[in-house]
Amino acid sequence: MNTKHSTLNAQRSTFNEACAYWTLDVGRWMFWLFLLCLMLHVSLSQTASPTVIKGFNVSKYFPAPHFSQIEMKLTGTEGIELPGKQFKVTQPRLVTFRKNGEREIEIEAPHCNYDDPARSLESPEHLSVKTGDGRFRIQGDGFSFRQRDKILIISNNVQAVIERLTNNAAPLVITASWFEFNAETRRGVFHDNVKGEDADYAFTCGLLAVNAGTNKNSFELIEATDSLEITGKSKPGRASAQRGIYHRADERVELIGDATWAFDGKSGKADRITARKTDESYEAVGNVVMKMPRESLGAAGGLLSTNNPGARSSGNNLVEIQTDHLTKRGNRLLADGAVRLTDGTNQLSCDRLEALTATKTTSEGTATATGNVFVERGGAGIRSERADYTKADSKIVFTGNPRFIQDKIQGKATRVTVLTTTGEVFAENDVTVAFPLAAGGGSLLGFFPGAETNRVAQQAEIVAQNFLLKERVGKFTGDVQAHQIPRTGGEPRLQADELEVRIAADRRHAESLQARKNVIYEQGIAGVTNGPNAYVKMVSETLTASADATTKELTQLVAAGGVELTQADSVATGERAIYTRGDQVLKLLGNPQIKTTDATFSSEQELIWDNAQKKAVSTNYKITVNPETLKRVEESQKLQTNALPANP
Repeated sequence: MNTKHSTLNAQRSTFNEACAYWTLDVGRWMFWLFLLCLMLHVSLSQTASPTVIKGFNVSKYFPAPHFSQIEMKLTGTEGIELPGKQFKVTQPRLVTFRKNGEREIEIEAPHCNYDDPARSLESPEHLSVKTGDGRFRIQGDGFSFRQRDKILIISNNVQAVIERLTNNAAPLVITASWFEFNAETRRGVFHDNVKGEDADYAFTCGLLAVNAGTNKNSFELIEATDSLEITGKSKPGRASAQRGIYHRADERVELIGDATWAFDGKSGKADRITARKTDESYEAVGNVVMKMPRESLGAAGGLLSTNNPGARSSGNNLVEIQTDHLTKRGNRLLADGAVRLTDGTNQLSCDRLEALTATKTTSEGTATATGNVFVERGGAGIRSERADYTKADSKIVFTGNPRFIQDKIQGKATRVTVLTTTGEVFAENDVTVAFPLAAGGGSLLGFFPGAETNRVAQQAEIVAQNFLLKERVGKFTGDVQAHQIPRTGGEPRLQADELEVRIAADRRHAESLQARKNVIYEQGIAGVTNGPNAYVKMVSETLTASADATTKELTQLVAAGGVELTQADSVATGERAIYTRGDQVLKLLGNPQIKTTDATFSSEQELIWDNAQKKAVSTNYKITVNPETLKRVEESQKLQTNALPANP
């Protein structure tokens, strides 16, 4: 009984200990459960009710040694704190600064998400941005901004306004699909469907980059690429290129790659064109072709004067220039490499052309063409190594082996001068001019029958010290010598102190010539009395030959002043001689006389000699038989008498 009671008591003690243990353990679990519920409540309470910061304001400073200078400041009406130090900011306004305290950009939007650790903002909503000086303003839909690398991207519907430094200048308005801006490098890039417009111009392109100056907020350089097209508004015109660059500092515009333009009466194309608005200068490089008014060429237009007979202007007063490199700066025009100027039938080609236009301080305009120079006017042209034009005296001087050509008339000299107002051409020193003769050799130089056996078309060559061509009259002076070519030793030839040649209306041959002072004409070979090389010589003070306008062959020859004609065994003299080539009749006037080996024909008025029949056909002349001829006749008659039979 006592043992049982002891056992029961022991069991009760164990149960009580167990109950006490479980009671203590349950209490512990209840404590942890309560704590968990409390934490869950707090967490749920925080999620459901995030922290709202009224008057949101965040400022960041530059690292040392500029730790006192603020780098960025973001403010808003309120900010809602999100996990990871993220904030949703209402009516945010972000201002960034440079180390010198200068404002970089300002950004405003209805809402944005701000990542404090990354220092970045983003929003799908509309925003507006402006630079520190307010001269560049931009807006669009959807953006992101990374403060650490200072990159702003606007996603859609971009529209920007760039104010000019000049207060009166209209701003440049630009639209694009999207935009990116680097505040550190001060470079903004407009992408896709870019359009721009100001008071003077409108343009389109695929991409447009705008760059600010190094030490200024104002934008110094604008670069357009991908099919740039420019249209003039205040002044109608157009331009296009693969790429275009605008430099604000000197108002310089560059068009690069297949550049074309048409403004202010000028048009053209080149691989690259650069124009400056400040001084109206320009430079075109590579495959340059330009059309511009003649007056825009300055003195260079003097090399294309249309006053020369036969020259024809284009009528629209536009001159076309082709070259490798063309520069116009101030009053200086320079074309270098394969230069060619065209104005109707007037053309100039050379390796290099430089012109100076007269100014208030420089009264004389000049132009110089060098290297393979060729000036052509209405079919006539001059070649040389150099041509110098002076506007003061309207004169072009060709040097360096000048050669001139007018259809089939060609010449050369040491120096050739052209007066553009009158069209006169003056050649100096060692002048040689060649022009065609009609077939038959009887044109002008082939005066007498012996020279016409060769029916092949010939040329005449004239050599002199000087030559002056005025309108259709060419005058040679100084030891003039004219030859029919090719030279054979017996060809017709002429020498005199002066020789005047009149060019036919077609400007392809000579229609008349007149030799003056100490004239000597020869054909054939001295000592030959018959055949094609029979010698003929005429000496006179003047000798004039005229050609038929249709056949171009000699029709009449007039010699005056101490005329002496030697042919075979006869010599004709007189004060005047007229030879008509059609009937080969020679008329001598002024104490005429014809001496042959047998007799002398003379008259107080005129003598007419038929060269074909070899006899005189005139009246009122007398014949004086040479004594030797009479003696021969008498001796012949005696011989005939002695030979008669005696009378039976």
